[in-house]
Amino acid sequence: VVSAETAASNALADVRARHLRMLEEYSAVAAYRARPETAAVSMLAALAADFVEAATTYAQVIISELALADHEKTVPPTRLMGGVAGGVKYVVHNSVLFKFALDVEIAPGLWMYGGSRRSDERAKKAAGNELRSFMMLFDAFKTSIRQPLTAIIDYKGFRCTAMSLLPIDKSTIVYGSDDGGKTVHSESAFVDALMRRAARVWNLKAHAVGGKQIVGPGDGEIHQGHDGLYYVVDYAR
Repeated sequence: VVSAETAASNALADVRARHLRMLEEYSAVAAYRARPETAAVSMLAALAADFVEAATTYAQVIISELALADHEKTVPPTRLMGGVAGGVKYVVHNSVLFKFALDVEIAPGLWMYGGSRRSDERAKKAAGNELRSFMMLFDAFKTSIRQPLTAIIDYKGFRCTAMSLLPIDKSTIVYGSDDGGKTVHSESAFVDALMRRAARVWNLKAHAVGGKQIVGPGDGEIHQGHDGLYYVVDYAR
């Protein structure tokens, strides 16, 4: 007998592999046709539905076990992903990252989203902003710069964001910052040109961040993954 959690875990791993494979198929279709084939779009829609279904099972588990000690949780939180802005983080099957949308105290008496007072409501809004940003970025870049499969799950008054893990790490960033602006990257002429073109559509100007001219949030990240493709993450702003 396979538990619901095990079945969902296996499904998430399968969905992640299908996502990376289908992005290649979608990119090939888009390269040869002005409008992608209906079949390719339908396949991506089916993939997204499978992702949401599997991610929802784990998000409900994570939220239900919030009050338990870390060692008692089905999915313990990870401290290997870095950063605090996305909230408490969990990884399932090395395939999907779950970010718990809760405000975080970054210094005594200072909260990431609420300032002088904790505000989980603002943390939830930031999670929603990231999903909207990904949709805007997809409209601008299609498959030139890819986004992770992303779903927001609201359950029992809490919010989790689920994202498929990408073939990136700290060594692959080429645009933006992954350390809160201490180090700012703009090493890719290809990405810079895409961002400046998108800026004209968004009615934005490049601005100075750490001595570099950046379009969009300075702490957003664009990576050239280990597979040679470009990916964007952390665009909640």
